[in-house]
Amino acid sequence: MTRVTKAVEERRQEIVDTARILFVQKGYTSTAISDIASEMRVAQGLVYHYFDSKLEILYAVLDELIDEQIASVRTKVRGFKGSARDCLEMLLTQEHQPELLESLLPSIVTDRGIMEYAGKKMSVLSLPQFEDLIIKGNEDGSWNCPYPKETAIVILQGIGGLIDYEMLEESDLSEKQTIVGSIISRLLGIL
Repeated sequence: MTRVTKAVEERRQEIVDTARILFVQKGYTSTAISDIASEMRVAQGLVYHYFDSKLEILYAVLDELIDEQIASVRTKVRGFKGSARDCLEMLLTQEHQPELLESLLPSIVTDRGIMEYAGKKMSVLSLPQFEDLIIKGNEDGSWNCPYPKETAIVILQGIGGLIDYEMLEESDLSEKQTIVGSIISRLLGIL
């Protein structure tokens, strides 16, 4: 076999792309480093040269999927024509998870550490956008919130704390959306 040398970032991305496909197809726990290496047609040691563990690869995959999800929501919010209140309602009632992230969740949902990482990352990346939405709502009369940034932090952190990921399959998602919507409405002063 001819040895192919690739740039560091290109090789790392190839590993992440391959792992992403395998994690979605087979599940995270059912995918081994050897599966990733085999799919790439490289030695297993090459994968370990770029990543210390399968978990580190999973975090890289999650980072990409979360970035894609945030970008998708950002696009929807920027293109939304209407009041901040209507935009908030759209955000609370529409499904925003990319199909790949949704496919990966069943294999990682029971790992609290991974789920907390994903929730925290989504929270941090969503903060500026959510703060802007609260400011827009103050301007268009949707609500009167004197502390937009702090309220955004409380809402985003609270949503993460409210959702019990182990109970996700057993609980009605629309019920959770209603509860979250009610809490957010009260925090923003909407009755």
